[in-house]
Amino acid sequence: MFSRYTFFGGRRHAIRREGEREGAFVDLYGPGILMLVLLVVGLNIFDSFFTLVYLQRGGLEANPIVQLLLDQGMGTFVLVKNLVIGFALCMLCVCKNFSYARLGLQIAIWVYSLLAVYHIFLYSLDMF
Repeated sequence: MFSRYTFFGGRRHAIRREGEREGAFVDLYGPGILMLVLLVVGLNIFDSFFTLVYLQRGGLEANPIVQLLLDQGMGTFVLVKNLVIGFALCMLCVCKNFSYARLGLQIAIWVYSLLAVYHIFLYSLDMF
């Protein structure tokens, strides 16, 4: 999974043989995976921002873990949320040749996209 080339001067960007694709690790990543990861990062930031807007307008947080973070302060909420999602995205990127990692990245994109649509819908109704 990790080698001395993972962080400094990677060597392998693709698999050697087609039959090895599933479950193979590489240490260089292409622009496609970078774009997907940046999409999730952007959607995560969008979700954080609109969650804070919603709460400032009198809304309530239903997730008790997020509420615990919010009780510590908005900065703590944003920092922890972004660190957790960032770590998960790094793991999905490293494991990009595993079917479960690809599925996890697709699920993250869909869930965050639906959350963005939901936030926009609520904002358009002036519900928060």
